[in-house]
Amino acid sequence: MNDLTCIIIGGGYAGLQAFKQIQATTRDVANGRRIRFVLIDKQPGHLRKSLPNPQLHSMTIC
Repeated sequence: MNDLTCIIIGGGYAGLQAFKQIQATTRDVANGRRIRFVLIDKQPGHLRKSLPNPQLHSMTIC
């Protein structure tokens, strides 16, 4: 059988979340066929900003 191709347009937060949800739901297999993911974005790179983990750093509020 041929592999299925899932094309996700937009590599921002929503595109990456869509990819993660589809991948987690299908476990890369749908109806016995493997799924190949293609992510298309106009930006050459992706920047994800996140807050530092408070467990790794001690913080004091004055």
